[in-house]
Amino acid sequence: MATLAHGVLRTMTVAHLRTYTINKGMLDSWLETFPKLIPVMAEAGIKVESSWVNEERTQFIWIRSYGDDATNIVTAEAKFYGSEYWLANVDHVRSHLSHREIVQIETAQSAKFLTLRRRNRVDP
Repeated sequence: MATLAHGVLRTMTVAHLRTYTINKGMLDSWLETFPKLIPVMAEAGIKVESSWVNEERTQFIWIRSYGDDATNIVTAEAKFYGSEYWLANVDHVRSHLSHREIVQIETAQSAKFLTLRRRNRVDP
């Protein structure tokens, strides 16, 4: 299913909004470790959309997407968590994390919502 976001037609995306609380004093190490995971996730069909650090520098917030179907999550995560890289580095990666919060999210797709947004738009 396609949606209109900021005037651009996009395929619906299923994603996780992930908030990781990083162990005290380990954020810099996490920020060195995380980029090494990105190509492994990409190979498994997981795309890192964006990432942030909170103002207190205690949390790493990021979005990873799985394409246009929630069933892709199971397949992609099995491939990622079964990868040679992950299995060799899981203890190091998880040693940075004191807590993980994972929320499944989807691109807004309501045709009514999109119609109302477009109808209420005021161009200069």
